[in-house]
Amino acid sequence: MKNFIHFTLVVLILIALTSCQNLPFPWWDGSDPEIPPPIQIIPESQVRELPKDLYEIKNVEIVEDTIIFEVRYGGGCEEHDFLLVNYGGFMESWPVQTKVLLSHDNNGDACKALITQEVRFNLIPLKLSYLAMYPGSEGIIILQIIDPNGTNERPVRIRYTF
Repeated sequence: MKNFIHFTLVVLILIALTSCQNLPFPWWDGSDPEIPPPIQIIPESQVRELPKDLYEIKNVEIVEDTIIFEVRYGGGCEEHDFLLVNYGGFMESWPVQTKVLLSHDNNGDACKALITQEVRFNLIPLKLSYLAMYPGSEGIIILQIIDPNGTNERPVRIRYTF
């Protein structure tokens, strides 16, 4: 009975998340810089529409429900935007794996300075999706970080445990 209640709660939260077109994460509106933006869960067909300007992942770590990227890119004259997306669902393996892509939009920045920046994203929407699909199981997901430009020397994978 307790598992059923947890499952129902997770399903209701997921319904609320998917029904909010303008706010994919109801408690995040972007006004508090201390709260990182959430990972977006999108259909695989939308991945090709995302900006994929060059960057290099120097480091990645997960602290609680936040993934932290240290990225390096060329620029210095414009604000650069990053978006983390999950697509393709969960792969049936142990532990479960899923694809994520860090989209980068340089907003037309043609400057040549080498910038290193930390970007953070909240992984709670991915956690809720996992809990809805696998109620009662251990919370372990291997994130396959897809490099859209092939600039990283080896594929980046990181373990998300909750």
